[in-house]
Amino acid sequence: MKGLRIREDINDVWGLTQSYYIMGSLKYLLYDFPTAIFYLQKSLQFDIQYSYKSQIPNILGNLGLVYSRLGKQNTALMYHKMALKKQFELGNMEGISVNYTNIGEVYANLQKYDSAMIYMKKALYCDSILQNRISIVDDYIILSKVCLKSGDYLASKNYLEIACKFLVDHPTLNQSRDLAELQSQLFEKQGKFKASLIAYKRFISLRDSAINQNKKVAVALKEAKYEFDKKALADSLKNNEAQKAKDLQIKFKDSELQKQKLKQNAMLAGIVVLFVLGWLLYSRYKAVSLQQVSERKLMLLEKEQALVEERTRIADEMHDDVGADLSNLLLKIRMNEHTQTQSATQPVDLGGLKNSTNGIIHKIDEIIWSLNSHRDTLQELVNFIVKYYDSILKENNLSGKADVQETLPAIQMAAKQRRNIYLTVKEILNNALKHSQARSIQLSVGFANDLLEIKICDNGKGFDTEKSFQGNGLRSMRKRLEMMDGKLEIKSVPNSGSTFLMFIPVV
Repeated sequence: MKGLRIREDINDVWGLTQSYYIMGSLKYLLYDFPTAIFYLQKSLQFDIQYSYKSQIPNILGNLGLVYSRLGKQNTALMYHKMALKKQFELGNMEGISVNYTNIGEVYANLQKYDSAMIYMKKALYCDSILQNRISIVDDYIILSKVCLKSGDYLASKNYLEIACKFLVDHPTLNQSRDLAELQSQLFEKQGKFKASLIAYKRFISLRDSAINQNKKVAVALKEAKYEFDKKALADSLKNNEAQKAKDLQIKFKDSELQKQKLKQNAMLAGIVVLFVLGWLLYSRYKAVSLQQVSERKLMLLEKEQALVEERTRIADEMHDDVGADLSNLLLKIRMNEHTQTQSATQPVDLGGLKNSTNGIIHKIDEIIWSLNSHRDTLQELVNFIVKYYDSILKENNLSGKADVQETLPAIQMAAKQRRNIYLTVKEILNNALKHSQARSIQLSVGFANDLLEIKICDNGKGFDTEKSFQGNGLRSMRKRLEMMDGKLEIKSVPNSGSTFLMFIPVV
């Protein structure tokens, strides 16, 4: 920041655009995306105003990466395509390849896999011309991932094998880690669970090593920024002192000596300027290279962390919910067997066994639904809620009707958001069954102005909201909705039923 202020004071345009670019890149690596956008836009304005054409494609590409991390894929796609156009104007083959890769990854995020494959193959073609083995391996890895996401497991396997062949001579830690992860996922899709587990263990080991390496890179970037600012301050002070010395010499020397000194100073200043420009260009090249590598590493780390968290959550649910319910079901069966042994006339509690079995089936359905990547839309969430609502009515002999808006927008939703909305609806319905003694439950779902509205009404005995508002169930529902910037309104009067209104922003 000191270096930035110095350049603003002396109106060093080239230094300012460099500083804004570096600050924007560092803020991106530190996940401060709004500040990163601010500095990158400032750098872009200076470059356009003063025609610094060589840096404009890199700034546009970085803006695309920031918006992609913010989930604004269409905006990211716009910036990446602008950057690609500028790289073509400069004839920079490496830059063209990088932008093809970035565009391919955005299309993959949008689940437009055919478009993603087209751009990734273009990136592979460029890297093959450049004979860049590291980038070629990255291209094959991404192609394999896209095929895996689209369900083309054979093509994914073929690309993975090609990547492995390229990686034999010059293996890198991150690429070895990515290959192990892909192998684990592919074996899992093919039902080869033992091989998948072996590959996953290798992936975990390589991932931990990569995390340690990335921490070292982050520390090195901070140290580089500190040294950059320190040198800028020293250069500024040095220039000020040199200027003062020149002024004193002009006052005490004759005119002929003054001219000669001015010539010498001009030559020295030219050499210093050339040296500083060369150093800045070299620093910029290193910073851009490190930033691009770090961005890819951080994106992969984020995806890996999300995968580990999801697997941990599923394991916990399988152990805590399904495991406990299965144990309870087994205990009921054994108790019935014991009762039958003691008294042949004692009836079997088929109703209890049926309810326990239905409960386990519901929980397994929930887990499978949360894992299915093809169910991550608003429409699929509403369908699953209505399905659960219908099963509750049928199993408990209740009356009611689901009133759902006829057309819902095609919006992608994160797994955590879908799950929190579903669990809140589930808890409201279960509370109506356990506590309200309702004989009828109504459900309505609508969407307007980027808000999902879910309304659940029952004709039960109701409750006093002033006294019951602090219960664990109500706190849990409110907490889930607040995590999504949503809210819950409850209207209930004793002996007059209850109404629950949920408002959740969905963009």
